[in-house]
Amino acid sequence: MSTIERMVAIDITYIAYYGDRDEFQMSTGAPPSKSYSWCYKMATVSIVGEEVKFTLGMRPLRGYIPRRVLVEQLLEIASDHVSIGTVHADAEFDGVGVIHAVEEAGLFYLIRKSSDDPVKRFVQDMDHDVGVKQNHEMEGTIVGGSVTVTPTLVGVPSDRKEGATVTFVTNFSVSDATKKARGRTRRVMRRYARRWGIENSYKSIKDFLAWTTSRNTAVRVFYFGFAVILYDMWLLVDLLVQVSLDIDQRLKPRVPARTFLNIVRKEVPVT
Repeated sequence: MSTIERMVAIDITYIAYYGDRDEFQMSTGAPPSKSYSWCYKMATVSIVGEEVKFTLGMRPLRGYIPRRVLVEQLLEIASDHVSIGTVHADAEFDGVGVIHAVEEAGLFYLIRKSSDDPVKRFVQDMDHDVGVKQNHEMEGTIVGGSVTVTPTLVGVPSDRKEGATVTFVTNFSVSDATKKARGRTRRVMRRYARRWGIENSYKSIKDFLAWTTSRNTAVRVFYFGFAVILYDMWLLVDLLVQVSLDIDQRLKPRVPARTFLNIVRKEVPVT
């Protein structure tokens, strides 16, 4: 029997915190793009499918945790449920330790590359709108000593900003040698676009997140975990409804999240 290998995405979400930060160990400064000043962070690993982002596991970010360790933990959780083929991650996971961990696990990866001087020079020297640099050397330090990884660096046109180039590191076999090869490379990089739905899934999870003023870390982590369970249950119920209606393509939920929550409240009364 063949095993279907899944694409998974690893991401971090920020949850607003408005209480006394000195009394909550997980509180940290929010990014400038957010409308709030303080937050706490949760990392998740999710199946990446067509219009479906099913969350397999989560980890709270308390204090400093190397991204490599975080990725190893999340992949271990995911591998208990599915056979992983490819890992997608944004630039927050662009690092030697993460790449080394994923390669050691024998997985393919597609990670958004943050901009630094070598990347800027690579983009400036691109002869076409698609560029590929084999064996892009990256050095770093992990537990046990220094390590060097040599992923493939890829630049492709941005789908969000005209005239801009986005860069990735990957171990997929890609090339820019011919027009046909560049077209294939562009299609491979477009697989990353599937993970954009993660932001929508986080929004839905937060809609399921119960309000609390607790400064207890365990309470906050439990509430987020319970919200993830509700979100996954909603996806499963909606999928079953669409199957019963013989809908081939999942364009949008047939069961609104609010309707699902109202049903849950009726079936599970608060005592």
